[in-house]
Amino acid sequence: MGSKRYEVPSSGALVAFESAGRLRAVGRAADELNTSQSAISRHIRHLEEHLGLPLFDRTGRGVALTPSGEAYLASVTSALDLLNTTGKALRTASQGVTIA
Repeated sequence: MGSKRYEVPSSGALVAFESAGRLRAVGRAADELNTSQSAISRHIRHLEEHLGLPLFDRTGRGVALTPSGEAYLASVTSALDLLNTTGKALRTASQGVTIA
């Protein structure tokens, strides 16, 4: 069986990016995730380095997604939604029903 290695960023970076992208604000994402703005910014910077392109345009009062950022946000949101839904389904299925 051949090995398969995924070259994806950490889940923490993806969650931070999704929150900042959805909320269009690093500070609000930090509040939502109960972390610091600098931690969110670090995650986003690492994602941009990993991808080799900017995901956000930094403005004086916040952030705006670049076209690449918009496309990546759609994919990240879809992937996180799928993982969340599958996790819930597996937890529910594992509870089962016991008849005594």
